[in-house]
Amino acid sequence: MAQSFKVFQINEENAHEYAGRKYDADRPTVAQLAKEFEGQFNHVATIVANDLENVFDIGNIGPESSITRHAPMHSLSVGDVIVDEWGIANVVASFGFENVGYFAQ
Repeated sequence: MAQSFKVFQINEENAHEYAGRKYDADRPTVAQLAKEFEGQFNHVATIVANDLENVFDIGNIGPESSITRHAPMHSLSVGDVIVDEWGIANVVASFGFENVGYFAQ
């Protein structure tokens, strides 16, 4: 059943540091990193989808009719945060998703 998912991407002024930390040798998991940078993300879109995989697909290939854009958005990638209708957040990981829990923005 389709639901609305909020998509958050890191603010431009923090993007360089965030991206650099994603690839550090001693890096935390992407879920830990997203929590560390919590409050520094923008709600860029709301996507109507069936599940997280479907959000990822729509965020990368459409259809555009399933996306409501709130700010400039790049395709979904590692480190982006997806929040479901119940407020449960997951971050896009290298393979699949990692649960972040509650994600305050």
